Amino acid sequence: MPDRTNPKNVLSTPLYTRESSLETATRIAKLLARKMEKPVYVGSSISFKGGGMGGTVEEELEGFRRIVEVVLGVVGMGGGEDRNGV
Repeated sequence: MPDRTNPKNVLSTPLYTRESSLETATRIAKLLARKMEKPVYVGSSISFKGGGMGGTVEEELEGFRRIVEVVLGVVGMGGGEDRNGV
């Protein structure tokens, strides 16, 4: 949830924790809340360990970037269509 007194700070409370995806879900939620200036709820069971390169930092960053792009596009805050037309 955005902190109205300090826009750079975002409040976050996990409702259900699954350690393998908690950090990713928290980072996505904080970024989306900051950009949209609205409370957001993020559920995530994402794991990059089964990815082509076994969950490298590059794979995680690309996945994170794409998730944020698609969500912002769906809510009308993105910079146009993504590569898949979503």
